[in-house]
Amino acid sequence: MKTGIDAISFDVANIHLPIKTLAIARNIEPEKLEKGLGLIKMTLPDVHQDAVVFGANALTKLILDNKINLSDISRIYVGTESGIDSSKPISSFLISLMEQKFGEDSLAECDVVDFTFACIGGVDALQNCIDFVKLNPTKKAIVVTTDFAKYDLNSTGEYTQGAGALAMLVTSNPRIIAFDENWATSTKGVFDFFKPYRTISKEAITQNESNNPWFDNLEA
Repeated sequence: MKTGIDAISFDVANIHLPIKTLAIARNIEPEKLEKGLGLIKMTLPDVHQDAVVFGANALTKLILDNKINLSDISRIYVGTESGIDSSKPISSFLISLMEQKFGEDSLAECDVVDFTFACIGGVDALQNCIDFVKLNPTKKAIVVTTDFAKYDLNSTGEYTQGAGALAMLVTSNPRIIAFDENWATSTKGVFDFFKPYRTISKEAITQNESNNPWFDNLEA
């Protein structure tokens, strides 16, 4: 039985800067960016937008456009390098937002986790979900890739920045693309990217909100 991507939805920032405008301002030949890198516009998130917002919008579109029954979804895995909370994955935020819209506990039995790895986190999440569906052909999974790439002004990476998200439904007998068993892995711990945590002055939350779900499950 084939396994792969059955449906895709996306969300990107609505504010765009033409790459030619940026190139002229930075004294760069526009064709280097337009033809050399294939860049046309650079997306800029609005003040209320972050990786969670983009991911939630893409996921909502996927659910609505494909009339997905959330009880059929066994996992929602996220690939990102733009987490907003070191203790809470983006996927957990997505669960909360989806249940606000589609009903409380509609994803109570859905597994969630983030894969944090520049450029390849989404691929790792997809591979994991494909393997899961292969072992459980009647179940479905969703992969969300969401990021906000931001570089210093006038830096060499400035023109490659942007923001947006994809949501992919992984099923058996997919309509878009199926994947075979030919996977290869090559890994090396290099330092081509560095994205330090941005600290903010905020009191740590010490409530026991996570206790109630544990007791509810024990009672069930």
